[in-house]
Amino acid sequence: MKIAICDDEQIYIDAIKSRVCPIMEKEGIEDLLIYEYQSGKDLLIAQEQEKFDAVFLDINMPDMDGRTVAKNLRATSYELLLAFFSSHDEFVFDSFEVSPIGYIRKALMDSDVEKTCRRMIEKYKDYCVNITVGEGNTLFEFYPSKVWYFEAGGRNLTLYFGNNKTIEIKYPIKKMTVLLQDKGFIRINKYYLANCRYIARIEKEEVMLIDMNTKLRMAKNRIKKIREIYFEWLRGEG
Repeated sequence: MKIAICDDEQIYIDAIKSRVCPIMEKEGIEDLLIYEYQSGKDLLIAQEQEKFDAVFLDINMPDMDGRTVAKNLRATSYELLLAFFSSHDEFVFDSFEVSPIGYIRKALMDSDVEKTCRRMIEKYKDYCVNITVGEGNTLFEFYPSKVWYFEAGGRNLTLYFGNNKTIEIKYPIKKMTVLLQDKGFIRINKYYLANCRYIARIEKEEVMLIDMNTKLRMAKNRIKKIREIYFEWLRGEG
């Protein structure tokens, strides 16, 4: 697992690293590699070659603020596990549009790092698990973590991925909903099953995905429940 830590102050890089490594190793994360950067620009350059699995990023940096860096990182990978850390609690809400997996307050570093690492480990292991559906000669394997959303149409189910990639299979959306009930998916309406990882925000009656173009309309009688499920997932409770 490749993890990058970026802060303009080395003392905080060391503090994050000293807490992250023991947790990851204790949970059986093998081939752990830690990369250190004191500049958001250097981190972005490195991401092009290294393709990190996770990034711990300070929000308040002088050369390029963490939110701008995060938006650029998210553009390179929709599966990247992003965690912010800062001395300022008010920045947490500004970070939601890049779907961070955690927010670490420097004053509460021990507890926040542990919570964030637990979530990272869970999501990282999800990425490594594939599912097989179908029968006989029509078996189809896929990684749930890579699917943005499912769309039902007649007897078929279309899987939507990034970069406009789609795959169509014969499988009912009801059975897929049950199959993925503990893997971070929300039934938006009778036609759509969306992956929480790729939701940028929930608007009045629509779910906006992280490409900032795709909108999925929510069933009116499920809007409150959808919001509850999504925010539970953000907090690591779903």
